[in-house]
Amino acid sequence: YSAQYQLVGRPDYLVLDETGNIVPVEIKSGIAPAEPHEGHILQLAAYCLLVDQVYENRPSHGILQYRDKAFAVTYSDELEDDLIHLLTEMRDSMFEDELDRDHDEWVRCERCGVREYCRQRLA
Repeated sequence: YSAQYQLVGRPDYLVLDETGNIVPVEIKSGIAPAEPHEGHILQLAAYCLLVDQVYENRPSHGILQYRDKAFAVTYSDELEDDLIHLLTEMRDSMFEDELDRDHDEWVRCERCGVREYCRQRLA
């Protein structure tokens, strides 16, 4: 848990690399895309941020493990900034009366935690 970022989460695994740094690992059940999905990268970045906050050990990277392939994702300052910007946007949007859907994928709507209340849902 990070009080500073109001963020809670837990990766599937934490492993130590050869230098003793903690590396979060997120397991995905599907077949790997050509490149990791942005949402998966940001989820992994959130775990990196939490590792840094909780263990005071900033990961250099995290691992996205798909069924058939793994990606090492560098936890750069730029990725951290993107994540913090997204967290701020999400927190700010909680106080808006109406949110605009930002995609055209019914599967995302089907799995969304607020779909019951959404007037723009696709599924």
